[in-house]
Amino acid sequence: EGKAVAVVVGASFAGQRAANLLRSASLPSSGRALDVVQVDAKGYFEYYPSTLRCMVEPEHAEATVLPLPTGVLVDRVARVAPSGRDGGGGRLMLASGRDLAYDYLVLATGSGYAGPIKCFGGAAASTAAEGEGGHADEGSRRAAQRRRALADELKRIEGARDIAVVGGGPVGVELAAEIAGKFRGKKVTLYSKSERILPGMDPRASAFATAWLEKHGVEIRAGECVESDSDEEATERLVYTCYGSASNVDFECPLSRSSRGGLLVKGTMQSVDDPFVFAVGDCCDVRDADSGGVAAEKTAFLADVQAVVAAKNILAMAAGGAATKGADDALCTLKGFCHGKASLPLVCCISLYKNSGTFQMGGVVVNGYPAAWNKRVIEGFQLDMARNSASGNSGGLKGRVWSFMERFTILLICKLGF
Repeated sequence: EGKAVAVVVGASFAGQRAANLLRSASLPSSGRALDVVQVDAKGYFEYYPSTLRCMVEPEHAEATVLPLPTGVLVDRVARVAPSGRDGGGGRLMLASGRDLAYDYLVLATGSGYAGPIKCFGGAAASTAAEGEGGHADEGSRRAAQRRRALADELKRIEGARDIAVVGGGPVGVELAAEIAGKFRGKKVTLYSKSERILPGMDPRASAFATAWLEKHGVEIRAGECVESDSDEEATERLVYTCYGSASNVDFECPLSRSSRGGLLVKGTMQSVDDPFVFAVGDCCDVRDADSGGVAAEKTAFLADVQAVVAAKNILAMAAGGAATKGADDALCTLKGFCHGKASLPLVCCISLYKNSGTFQMGGVVVNGYPAAWNKRVIEGFQLDMARNSASGNSGGLKGRVWSFMERFTILLICKLGF
């Protein structure tokens, strides 16, 4: 048999992690060698947990918005067409007209969000290395364009008379904190439909964030929600919508979706309809039978873990033996990876401007400077791995250290009950 082809769609947390693991793996001689093809619509890597900081300090985007690794196809998925055969595989049609055959497919297309927090422009058919239309480097051009957009957002914030942040979850809380921390005295109002901000986190985290925001002049309107800024003077009042994130699956695909709109997967991260198609990160939802009926908070940490499970299973299937056809009992599951926990306990870090924050790991909550320090350390690891990927080194030393820390964290919260 010839080489098997694994196509990974997406180059953010989950997509990049899955691609790196697949590229760096060694398969036994009895298995099929693996070619990894990666596709991304944006054309650059953006470290989204730092995007809100970049909106008030756009120079930080020089480190957090990076061109993609050489050879990544910059294109948008138009259609997924599984073969339906027992041997699996299928075809991926791209917006440019390009047609990719795959043996294994990983969909890591993320989630859509109100701009400028996440920005998905139209994608030209090119590679990040070669570019088109006279551009020597399409990836660098798109990354520079994104950095300019973040710099323009700073001008809007500076010119606003007052700012309304709608949504009391992690994104809304962080954005309100960034603006209040950078621009002391600017009127900032945070609206939360829930009775407390950060409703998905421990009440201790919520109470700390509330106290910090109020100390820095943010008015919190709990139990209220603003729908739009249609009655406001756009040049004086600025409204940011920080809720309603939706799975990015705006392409033709016959695979089942959950009631929340994400691609429905088993605990192995395989589609419930096709064992050769995997979905990870914000674009998927784990079926109730495997998640215990719990809709897990979609975090970067969870996306990373899902990518590891998907990559392990693709490698097992490509290696041959009992796992070749993707049978559940021969593969790794989220529950097995997480020491018997059907749903991964929450791991989430919220920064409150530069020197404060709140960090939750299972039942443990850490507030103040240690949380801010922890977030900076995580950022350093993730950006180092992204830069290593761009230079052809799939994760580097920090990637290996990150894998160890990830497994240790899961051991703490799932096995030892932290």
